[in-house]
Amino acid sequence: MTSPLPPMPTGQVPVGTVISYAGVDPEQWESNYWLLCDGKPYDSTSNAYSNLFKAIGNQYGSSGDMFNVPDLRGMFLRGVGVGTLNDPDIADRYRQGDTTKTPIPVTDELVGSVQDDQFGSHAHSLGSENGYKSGGEYPVYLQGTQSANATGSSGGDETRPKNVYVYFLIFAGPPVGETRS
Repeated sequence: MTSPLPPMPTGQVPVGTVISYAGVDPEQWESNYWLLCDGKPYDSTSNAYSNLFKAIGNQYGSSGDMFNVPDLRGMFLRGVGVGTLNDPDIADRYRQGDTTKTPIPVTDELVGSVQDDQFGSHAHSLGSENGYKSGGEYPVYLQGTQSANATGSSGGDETRPKNVYVYFLIFAGPPVGETRS
């Protein structure tokens, strides 16, 4: 990680804080030091972005003096496990922007790492005799001598909870040398 941030006055938002925002005016964000979490690169040597670089480093991608903000468009956020077993597939995590998807060490619990979507392992079986043969709340009734061993498929293109669109913004803070009022 890069050098620590300067001390933060009480009551201010920490640089690197990500929020969900339901407003629609992008000029309002930037004039208040918030950036859209869209994966864009920013100059780490610029007074305007050096504190943000100190907070997040290059963990979302970088090239030379440029570093990327997180790309959270269309993503759900998940809290870091911090030593728990709340992420059973932690070994599938990789750095955002890594096209080879090289797994990060399980012990790293890297903030900003990504997991691809996945549907939990499960099966639906059916019998081959007359009567209700499948388990579960909605059994399937087979009539006559028909035989079946699985259900058909249905659903959309992803597994997801109900959701609402918001923008994710990251706080860059005021440029070095400028104080917030």
